[in-house]
Amino acid sequence: MAYSQEDKDKYVNAVCSAMSEGKSLREACDDAGIPNSTILRWVENDKEVSEQYARAKQESADAMAED
Repeated sequence: MAYSQEDKDKYVNAVCSAMSEGKSLREACDDAGIPNSTILRWVENDKEVSEQYARAKQESADAMAED
């Protein structure tokens, strides 16, 4: 399925926000209604998405450490 840039941004923001709060990629993608393979493909092929994902992963690790 092809996604518009607007939809891509919406999904990436939703997934990364949920991950920042401590959810796993799988949980965040399930909640957003997008396959995690799609997010991972975007991470691999888009530098901005990759950087946003990396920040979310770090914030997720920090959130888990605090708990």
